Amino acid sequence: MTCTKETVKASGLNIWSDEAAGRPAPRVDIIAVQGLGSHEFYTWVKKGSLKANKPKRLRDKARFWKGKRAAVRDQEDNIEVMWIRDLLVPGFQDARIATYSYKSDWRDRTIKTNLRECANLFLNELLQHRQKENERQRPIVLIGHSLGCVVIQKALVIAASSRHFREIGLSVAGIIFLGGPFQGSDAALWGTWLAQVLRSERSLLELLQKDSQPLFDIGRDFAECLIDWDVIYFYETQNATYGPLTFQTVNQQSATQLGKRMIPLDTDHSGLNKFSGEDDVNFKRVLPEIRRMVEGGGLIVTERYRAIGERSPKSTVPISRDNKFVDRQDVFKALDIQFSHSDCHNRAVLTGLGGVGKSQIAIEHSYRLRERDPNLWVFWVYASTAERFENAYKSIAATLDLPGADDPKTDVLDLVSRWLSNPDHGRWHMILDNADDIRVFQKTQGEGSATGDGPNLPLLDYIPQSTNGSVLVTTRDRGVASWLASGYRDAIPVNLMTVEEADQLLCARIPEGLSTEFHRAELVEELDYLPLAISQAAAYISAKVVRMTVSKYLRLYRQNEESQSRLLDEDTGDLRRHPSVPNSVIRTWQISFDQLKRNKPQAAELLSLMAMLDRQGIPEFLLNVQYPSLLDLEDALGSLHEFSLITIEKGGKTFGMHRLVQLATRKWVEKYGDNKRWWGEAIKVVSKAFPDGSYSNWKTCETLSPHALQVLAYRLESRKSMLDRASLLHNMAWYNWIQGRYEVANAESQESLAIREQYLQYDDGTILASRSMLASVLSSQGKYADAEALNRQTLAIREEVLGKTHPSTLTTMSNLADVLSSQGKYAGAEVLNRQTLAIREEVLGKTHPSTLTTMSNLADVLSTRASTRTPRR
Repeated sequence: MTCTKETVKASGLNIWSDEAAGRPAPRVDIIAVQGLGSHEFYTWVKKGSLKANKPKRLRDKARFWKGKRAAVRDQEDNIEVMWIRDLLVPGFQDARIATYSYKSDWRDRTIKTNLRECANLFLNELLQHRQKENERQRPIVLIGHSLGCVVIQKALVIAASSRHFREIGLSVAGIIFLGGPFQGSDAALWGTWLAQVLRSERSLLELLQKDSQPLFDIGRDFAECLIDWDVIYFYETQNATYGPLTFQTVNQQSATQLGKRMIPLDTDHSGLNKFSGEDDVNFKRVLPEIRRMVEGGGLIVTERYRAIGERSPKSTVPISRDNKFVDRQDVFKALDIQFSHSDCHNRAVLTGLGGVGKSQIAIEHSYRLRERDPNLWVFWVYASTAERFENAYKSIAATLDLPGADDPKTDVLDLVSRWLSNPDHGRWHMILDNADDIRVFQKTQGEGSATGDGPNLPLLDYIPQSTNGSVLVTTRDRGVASWLASGYRDAIPVNLMTVEEADQLLCARIPEGLSTEFHRAELVEELDYLPLAISQAAAYISAKVVRMTVSKYLRLYRQNEESQSRLLDEDTGDLRRHPSVPNSVIRTWQISFDQLKRNKPQAAELLSLMAMLDRQGIPEFLLNVQYPSLLDLEDALGSLHEFSLITIEKGGKTFGMHRLVQLATRKWVEKYGDNKRWWGEAIKVVSKAFPDGSYSNWKTCETLSPHALQVLAYRLESRKSMLDRASLLHNMAWYNWIQGRYEVANAESQESLAIREQYLQYDDGTILASRSMLASVLSSQGKYADAEALNRQTLAIREEVLGKTHPSTLTTMSNLADVLSSQGKYAGAEVLNRQTLAIREEVLGKTHPSTLTTMSNLADVLSTRASTRTPRR
């Protein structure tokens, strides 16, 4: 019996047209699902006329008691148009048309509901109304508004892996989404706050908040369903008013999905599901899509059931083949060798940096395998978490139509594993993508698995090693190879692209005429030949094609580090990557960094320190300053190398980082507010490691100079960091002075002295050392008067504090004597040298090197003085 305005239910399926006299038997079901807190009838109602351009009658007129005249609206022009009933029912004579309502008014304290409950009720209602033989595989067209779109997504995710509801999922011919908040809505935040004040149910409001993780998970699961539904996304273009606030309830980005058709409607959010009549502009945009799905639905659903009935081996790889794929010949050659033995179980592990192209290689590899052997099953398993691994196995069970797969008590992991282990089921190849955390596979079901009543086994045990199967793993962590394969011999490194490969990738991703060979070569070099970075840059250039070229992108990129991080953090859409995987280089690598921070905190700290140094030529002895335990250092370095975050140079004693890894690490450190901490640690480490400028230290000084210059660029204000800076500057000045770089040494010694004078007592030994250093530099520059003044100040303080016989005092006396001699003040120089000599002979002895040096200096002064007195002949 069909529903009326008076009999419509607040919860459940309301049928507005069904088999009746004069109507053909239904061949399609059209079902509309309401949004959050909506009225079961009025949510689909708009005031208007069913027919546009309808002739109007003369308006009745009446004189009011005050004598004013006013028009009384024509009741027919003010009709309630419930478009599901009034437009779709007469327009689709051979369809059963219904609406689905559920109690979700968050203002009502008595209502307690959640998304899963709404989705399950929806599926059960559909199932109960599709019991007849001619109904069970009848095509379905779904229409959702707002939260109703998410209810549909959740219901179809459940149906895809459920034996009871699987026919419903297979029968869906098309889906119309009207303003689905798939990435949340700002309005939900205000609603949550109000619900909290009213002490009413707010679980659905919390679900709909901006960037909600549960929403993200539902969208991911919906995208991973192995049924290719025809989906159209409609979105609003007008703002809505909420009291004093005006904003777009669900913006375009939230209401649509990359790669799917999207159509704007000229209305706000509440108007997306209301149409005034046949000539309503928005209805004219929606109606053709409904009609197309209705007319083509029978063929789509029939073909879908036919394909399932054949049960021939197929691939569950969720991403189509890339017709512009850049061949990585060395990797594919290694894969062919690894999987060349068909009489045994084979495994291979693709390892490398995030964004280096491991997943893309695995996708292409899967298509090549199927080309060679169409009878090969290929199963794609997202393996980043235990939950995703198990969901993938549930999808495999649904694809294989394994009995009992949708029973909550069934151990689906064991069910799939047993099927894979049976040679009678044919050959199979499994791809474990993003298996970056080995702990996921070491966990048992009792430690966070969602599977039913099975034995507590680690996930590792559910990947059979049967001879009819093979496994390819992609991972950032090379150490995974020792757990998921036969060790490092099964690991195939995926390195950065060659120059030719990188250029080919860039050319394939940007429109013609936007680059020259020279500028392309410059750009791919700047991007370290990393595929993800190149694809990201190409997407940016292509999106702004009117005003952007490769050369202009290069100029923007080279402005400064901030520009680089902004461009590399641009999360552009990429159909070739899974929706849950970031498309930006910065965010991709930060996943690895976060994993290190959780699992290997010491390695994460070492990475943070190394990122603050110069990226090349980082010596092991410099890192020993921070990590005196060789075992701790080796463990941390090993973890970083396993993740390909560092490179090893010069026999394992020197390390480096790719420039983009360094940039991404710095942005990650900044994200956690730790940048000043690691600036300070870097200055401390380099300051401790940088020796004085003595000849024996020259090689060390040369090695550390790039790192010293890097850490001196950081501006810190703490007393400790500033004194570390002064110490480093002092030793650098010493080295540069000895090397003859007097201007540089002057600036460094000046700054070192200024810092120490600011933070230390006037008679501190390091201040006196800085003065002596500066005096030596000034003397070498021929600025003898300034050098003499500094030496006299230093000598006076050292005599007062240390005494006249202290070695430092004697050194200053000797330095002052040299400056006096350089100015021709030989008498003063002679006196100081004799005093120094007398003390050193007494304290050190006549044969001590310092005594002999002073004797030599005195002899030089006497000789020079004598020569200046000799008259010319």
